[in-house]
Amino acid sequence: MRMPHSFSSASRGPDGRLCLTPALLEFYGRTDVAELNRSVTSRTSTIAPSDRPRVARTVLAVAAAGDAVAQAIVTEQGRRLAMYAQVAALRSGLAEGKVSVVLSGSVPTAEVSQVAAALLTALRERLPEAVPHRAALPPVAGAALDALGEAGIEPTVGHAAELAASLPPPEFWAT
Repeated sequence: MRMPHSFSSASRGPDGRLCLTPALLEFYGRTDVAELNRSVTSRTSTIAPSDRPRVARTVLAVAAAGDAVAQAIVTEQGRRLAMYAQVAALRSGLAEGKVSVVLSGSVPTAEVSQVAAALLTALRERLPEAVPHRAALPPVAGAALDALGEAGIEPTVGHAAELAASLPPPEFWAT
């Protein structure tokens, strides 16, 4: 989840409440906003890029609790995902008429997903005839089915069912 200038925005929330700031400080184990900002943005960042996406769950929880800055981050993420879907549809010549849009990954396919709600709202504006679908399998399953195809084996519904049965529990995929 991309968070443009969220650290500075969080430190001076519009409603005076500082819900996001303490949550981010706790998540990253920092004591103040300046230290957190340096940790994330400096060339000598001590936070690995692979660790940054894990903060999405924290931002979503704070947004669900009513924090205006966190809600704005979530809404912006959904808006951007809808924009990406629109660009893909335009570039592939599918922007006119019905087009399937598949939501995939742990955040957009969560049972209650604020990102998916924001995405669907923006999608109705950008691609009014889009038909959203939630992926039945995680993205890694698509890679496995592609590998079968590359090996000359036509993937079937049976292969997809076997993959689904072999997957770890949903908690494993949590960001």
